[in-house]
Amino acid sequence: MPIIKVKNRNTNGSPILGEDEKIVYTDEASWYGTDKKQVGEEGGVLYVTDKNVIWLDSKDKESGYSIDYRSLTMHAVSSDPNHFSDAEKFLYCQIGFEGEDFYLVTKSDVQKAYEAICTCSELNPDPEDDGEAGNELFSLENPIISREGGDNVDEKMANLKLNGS
Repeated sequence: MPIIKVKNRNTNGSPILGEDEKIVYTDEASWYGTDKKQVGEEGGVLYVTDKNVIWLDSKDKESGYSIDYRSLTMHAVSSDPNHFSDAEKFLYCQIGFEGEDFYLVTKSDVQKAYEAICTCSELNPDPEDDGEAGNELFSLENPIISREGGDNVDEKMANLKLNGS
């Protein structure tokens, strides 16, 4: 399942975790849906676990979302005001390949949230992936690397023609 609605939590307000699941990062955060409207009146808390990205509403104790890393097809830090103008920097996430997306605005450093998601995402590889080295598009160590596995990305980027130019 790409996104699961979370209606239950522990008595201290934290998410109910799966067996052997651990929280690796937490921060106050606001969740914005595909329509770019904030979910919940007062924001919530982002929990990055080694299995899921979880957001729990601060006010409505029966409102929250959980996404496993295999469903999270893309995540990036952005500051593009044309894409999302409610924050200077935000975390953009895409679920599946149909373009269902959401935005997270953290109270602290959005880069730390991104790095936690990257690290935990690498712990949960797609079981259908063939595992070939050099087939990654992005990683923390190499933000842009070639799908062909070549090392000369600058040359390939320089030769790239955009929009028929």
